[in-house]
Amino acid sequence: MLEPLLMGWGYDVQLAKDGNEALAILQGENAPLLAIVDGAMPGVTGPELCKALRAGRRALRVHHPTQRE
Repeated sequence: MLEPLLMGWGYDVQLAKDGNEALAILQGENAPLLAIVDGAMPGVTGPELCKALRAGRRALRVHHPTQRE
């Protein structure tokens, strides 16, 4: 949903199929400085992802939108 909008604004976008892949990307050598994550991702959830990144002391901005029904 956000990918075309962000790309239109000139951002490089990396997508992850689940929380495990997102964590690997965000802990990688060329990790992005901003992450927009889903709180209910399969594998590692959004809150678990944030906790793991904080434990690694990675300087990163994370936007964690919530969806309520």
